Amino acid sequence: MKWEDDLLLEHMPLRRRQLTLGMYAQHLFTGNSLYARQIKLGTIEGYLRSVVTFLALFNVADPRKDDPSQSTMGTLFKRIFSVIRSFESLPTR
Repeated sequence: MKWEDDLLLEHMPLRRRQLTLGMYAQHLFTGNSLYARQIKLGTIEGYLRSVVTFLALFNVADPRKDDPSQSTMGTLFKRIFSVIRSFESLPTR
């Protein structure tokens, strides 16, 4: 990281913010959490909600949505969450 990095994602386009949060969700799902264990989808959604709440303090629109006026998740996050949900529903072997 460098001092000139945009840590609050203020000056990035919406698509770049979405990809950054999407990679964060996948990073968490692959076991890169506090105790190095895979976490559930509900916890990941809570973590992303916390990030968005923090970014809202700096007037950054919700990157989970394709259009800030919509109340539904964007297509990228719908796809990521559906893959995680389907993986969680697999029986334990």
